[in-house]
Amino acid sequence: MRPDFVEYLKGLGMGDVLVERVESIERSVLAVCPEDTLDLFVGEYIDEDGNRQYEKVFFFTNHYVVESRDFKNTNQFEIDYVRGSIINLKVTADSFDFLQPTDQSRLNVQHYATGELRAEFKASRENCSHLLEIVRRYLVPNLGATTEEMAQ
Repeated sequence: MRPDFVEYLKGLGMGDVLVERVESIERSVLAVCPEDTLDLFVGEYIDEDGNRQYEKVFFFTNHYVVESRDFKNTNQFEIDYVRGSIINLKVTADSFDFLQPTDQSRLNVQHYATGELRAEFKASRENCSHLLEIVRRYLVPNLGATTEEMAQ
């Protein structure tokens, strides 16, 4: 796993066991996906006690988004081809001005693609800025399915 990925995970408060778990999932993804991982994102939220809860991990390539919904417990993931197939992005921000996150900042992004594919990304605190970069780099450029593509 790239050092910047490890730095990102540790910056979210992940311990060595969870970082190793994400590394294991990435190795599995790389064994199946025909492209190298360019970026990753951890979907997470803050629970009522103020603790960060990690839900999902996403890996991004030039053409694919790979989602592991239960990465802490299983070695299961889905690979979605998203190149040009995203038809809608829904962005919901709470206490986040898209510039400087605070401890109260939350960002939720849902994308809908052709073939009824859907994914949800949740971020809190400083992870909001990372999610915003993911949206700009991998989701917005893939908006633009044609009517013919949507009908398939």
